[in-house]
Amino acid sequence: HTGDNFLFNHQKLLRTLKRLSSFTVIVGQLDNVTPYYLTYEVVKKIGRSSSFLLLSRESLFSREYGHLSVIASPPARKEIYPELYTWIRHTSTGQHWAQDIPF
Repeated sequence: HTGDNFLFNHQKLLRTLKRLSSFTVIVGQLDNVTPYYLTYEVVKKIGRSSSFLLLSRESLFSREYGHLSVIASPPARKEIYPELYTWIRHTSTGQHWAQDIPF
């Protein structure tokens, strides 16, 4: 079963994520490399300060995103980058790079 393989092959990732104080996962509705339903299962296993953002029209984004379009598409720059930037600003302390970045 694909889901079992996904979770089994990512045990190291799970251990790493469990050590983090917080993290966010973004995934496109149409992602066929890392399907959202399997990614969500990983987030549920971690359970702590984590967030899951499904990039889809249902989640009020302008389109259904796939694996690459999450980062490498013109709409991502307008819709996703600011979300990530805000999350980084609120979860990072003492970072010198945290300056205003125009999107």
